[in-house]
This record gives sequence, C-alpha cells and structure tokens, in this order.
Amino acid sequence: MPANYLTSLLALLIFTVLAFGVPVVVILLNDLLAPRRVYEEKLAIYESGNVAQGDARVAFRVKYYLYGLLFVTFDIAVLLVTPALLVLSGRGWTAAGIVLGFFFFLVLGYAYAWRKGALEWK
Repeated sequence: MPANYLTSLLALLIFTVLAFGVPVVVILLNDLLAPRRVYEEKLAIYESGNVAQGDARVAFRVKYYLYGLLFVTFDIAVLLVTPALLVLSGRGWTAAGIVLGFFFFLVLGYAYAWRKGALEWK
C-alpha cells in the first residue's frame, strides 16, 4: 500500500476516534465536575412565572421516538460518509464501490424500516 493511502486511513481513524471519544470525555467530565446538590426550587415546575397547573409531564406517542431514532441513525450514517469521501476522493473505482456499498446498505435499512411500517403514521 502506498504511504499516502495509509496516511489517509490514519486521518480517518483519528477522526473516528475523536468523534466517539470527545463526547464520552465531555460526559464523564460533566459527571465529575457537576454540583451534586439538589434544591427544591430546581425540581419545581416552571411555567414562565405563572402558578403551575396540573402535571407538566405530557405523554408522547412512541412514534415520535421512532422517527427521532430513524433520523439520528440515518443522519449519523450520512455524516460518517463525508470524511470517507474526502479521504477516498481520487482513489478510483474501488473507493467509489466502497461508498456505493455503504449507500446501498443505508438505502436497504431505510427500505426495511419503510416496509415494516415504521414510517407510517397511524
């Protein structure tokens, strides 16, 4: 393998490690540095200065969560293709086949969700 190809793969590896590592580090730092005290005022319901009426919790239909999950899944998949396209640009048909294969599986997952009725509002 040419050295330039290995450099490109190393850049992709570093990008992937940072993409997954930085959020984990931020969450862990938040857990370590966040204040632990809980105040009654913090737990109280805030209604823009008005006296709270009833329960502030509203039950959402599961469909909303399913749409959110599908959106996040496909959005992240498309975002992961972007650095791969930059790294693999100018690499010929092999790189194009890799990206097209990724998109094939992405469309296959979307078609599966559609066929199972996950995208129909009932």
